[in-house]
Amino acid sequence: MNKKIFDLLRESAWYEGREKDIAYLYDELSSNNLSKPNEIVFKFLAEFNNVFIKHTTLDNRFIEVHFDLEGAIEITHLELLAKIEKVITENLVPIGYIGDYEASLLMSYSGRVYMMLEDEGFFELGQNWEDALETILEQKEFKNIFSFR
Repeated sequence: MNKKIFDLLRESAWYEGREKDIAYLYDELSSNNLSKPNEIVFKFLAEFNNVFIKHTTLDNRFIEVHFDLEGAIEITHLELLAKIEKVITENLVPIGYIGDYEASLLMSYSGRVYMMLEDEGFFELGQNWEDALETILEQKEFKNIFSFR
């Protein structure tokens, strides 16, 4: 893990070996007809759910990343999510959001992380959560899968 991301996570109440009981989240997913986490997503949520990262970029922009399944479910357009899963042929689980509920973060069963901006489009942020977090925090370019416009 990149040292900068490691340090930001440590500042955000994360610690190595963190493993929270997330069984209660299964009910939340089921009641919203969402995919249940596979082993990859489950491990991520057990370690990172309810971790909130605050970061100021080099150009003094403030970014917040919230790994919060319940908050992500609230802002994810569920009908749109079902359509996206059919198009990309992967199950997706909401894992968080960016800023003040500006964009949903979703993880596929393969571990890829995506961002959904309801009025904009669906974007791939990284092959895994570390790549995605680096993309967000360092404002790297990300892959546009498709636009909603």
